[in-house]
Amino acid sequence: MSTISDKTGLCLQVEDHLADVLDGSADAALYEHIADCDACRDLRYDAERAAGVVKSASADFRAPAGFAE
Repeated sequence: MSTISDKTGLCLQVEDHLADVLDGSADAALYEHIADCDACRDLRYDAERAAGVVKSASADFRAPAGFAE
């Protein structure tokens, strides 16, 4: 298993393609790497949580009456 101190080329690819990883369109090799790498698994988990927080942050927002689109 990898740790933060021994990043590989695949770790860097996971970082570069994190949006693709989150939306499911990344290369299969990246998902295989994430399954074996603690640092990348943690990165994916943190990014998924952050995306969820951002998505729900505006759930109660209502535009003021008369707001022009």
